[in-house]
Amino acid sequence: MRPLPLILLCIVLTGAVLCSACISRPDPVYKPDVSTTELKVSYTGPVHAKYGTYDCIFNQEIMAPTEVRFKEMNCRMDYARFGKTVNDTGRSVLTADLIRDGQVIKSYSSSTSSAGFTRIPEFLVRSVKEPDLVQGTPLTAKIIADGEWNGWFGDAFGKQYESGSGPASLTLVQPVLPVNACVNSKGVSAGTPPVVEIYRDGTFLKRSDAKDEYGDYCVTYP
Repeated sequence: MRPLPLILLCIVLTGAVLCSACISRPDPVYKPDVSTTELKVSYTGPVHAKYGTYDCIFNQEIMAPTEVRFKEMNCRMDYARFGKTVNDTGRSVLTADLIRDGQVIKSYSSSTSSAGFTRIPEFLVRSVKEPDLVQGTPLTAKIIADGEWNGWFGDAFGKQYESGSGPASLTLVQPVLPVNACVNSKGVSAGTPPVVEIYRDGTFLKRSDAKDEYGDYCVTYP
């Protein structure tokens, strides 16, 4: 067999190297500047806090209101969740704000359960590179139910959890599309299955369909 010409051989080898690099390319690593970033928990009374990374976790009860400054932590802040304590039956709103340079850039809240963030480093980087990442208009999830329910409303970077009885509305004030909302009936009920609908400025956008494999009625918008 005739040997490959030198130029063709170089092209073949270069292509193989490039192809190998494409296959083995790692996922992007998000390394935001957290020198002016903090989490603020707004509530009056004790709150259960869990935050950090999956191998470096702060998990205990704290008194709110309080701030958690990223630069003072011993480990990276990948996620954070704040919830009402077991014996807290009040309806006051618990709010978790992600703040950078003194400005709230993402917020989740709950009046009955918990709220929190996921993929915080990714959000901090993307929110700088993509100024329109966070939508300026809040979205509302309307829950239509006869009895008691559990539900949540959120996006790729966090969720707010609620529980209640009968119709209710949950508002996501700074949504990142797409958003998801789910509702699940508590216990066994012979009534009409719960429904969750998404609205913007009072305009209907989408509603849940059939029950999923987990027993939840969910809707994703868009």
